[in-house]
Amino acid sequence: MLMALVLNACGPLRKMQKVESHVPCIGSIGKHQSKLFKKDFQKVGEPILKDPIAVSIRSLAFTPAMQTRYIKYSQAMGTAPSMDFTDSTEVQHRFYQIRIIDAVNLSAQLNNTSNHTLKAYVEQDQDLEVLTQVSFITDPQTEQWIHTSEHFFLTTDGGSLALEFHKGNKASQIQVSSLEIFDFETSNFCWKRDRRGKLQIANILMDGSACPGDTEKNPGKLDVTNAYLKL
Repeated sequence: MLMALVLNACGPLRKMQKVESHVPCIGSIGKHQSKLFKKDFQKVGEPILKDPIAVSIRSLAFTPAMQTRYIKYSQAMGTAPSMDFTDSTEVQHRFYQIRIIDAVNLSAQLNNTSNHTLKAYVEQDQDLEVLTQVSFITDPQTEQWIHTSEHFFLTTDGGSLALEFHKGNKASQIQVSSLEIFDFETSNFCWKRDRRGKLQIANILMDGSACPGDTEKNPGKLDVTNAYLKL
């Protein structure tokens, strides 16, 4: 049985926390707009996860493009960047990326009855996407958890999404809102019809490619195809 060290789900920050990102939790569903180095994401809902979804967390060196994104983010937040990219004597600055790596499990859970209302909403609006990757910087304690943990998961705790860090028989949870998220990526849905003719999420396009096989980004096209085959 896992021993929980910290229990903080995605939600309102406690007063002691100084960093707040306006980007919703990874796994959220909504609409995004992108203009040069400015991105916006309007959340419409979160899935209820009956089983944890595996995610990866990696440390990356800041590229010029990511430096610009971080500086723009700081300006939008009205704060000074916590990193000085002009000082060549400093150790190369790094950031972290969380990415969903079990899209099959996420698709299956979105099709589950526990997410019926959310899935029905997504069916009606093909512009909705799922937040599958976020870039962030964080405090030293969370950095230590990242570097010493063996596995990472996205889960539902107290009705909200949370990140879990696992090492042996110990687990810790943090609020995604406690991370200083300055960039994100979203993925589209592909739809299909099951044997009973009901719409199902077939897969999540993590690489931005076109929907494969007989799946469609627009579920309405599946209705046209089925009607044609019945003629």
